[in-house]
Amino acid sequence: MDKIKEIAKYGKLLHEKNLVIGEGGNISVRDKENLIIKRRCADMSKCLEEDYVSVSFHEAESKKNILSTETPFHVACYKAKEDIGAVIHVHSPYMVAASMKTDKLEDISYE
Repeated sequence: MDKIKEIAKYGKLLHEKNLVIGEGGNISVRDKENLIIKRRCADMSKCLEEDYVSVSFHEAESKKNILSTETPFHVACYKAKEDIGAVIHVHSPYMVAASMKTDKLEDISYE
């Protein structure tokens, strides 16, 4: 399966599973010397293949006005470990709500 088609599919799945809302969160994949990541302001629930961009890791640094604002975070992950093949960063509505409630999340179970 084409990597851009696959990443678009998983982006929509993240939305269906309520792990992202609107533009929040991101998903990227390493494609040899390139990074595939969504465009700035793209909503994963509606993302088409055209909403994902393939750029070299070097080029990603200079495309800040086109790529997701979270691109530097994704690039840093790939640079930190050569065996990372994908990065998924979500803004779960539940965690966003919990973060607004308290500044410290306590363990709810010893497990």
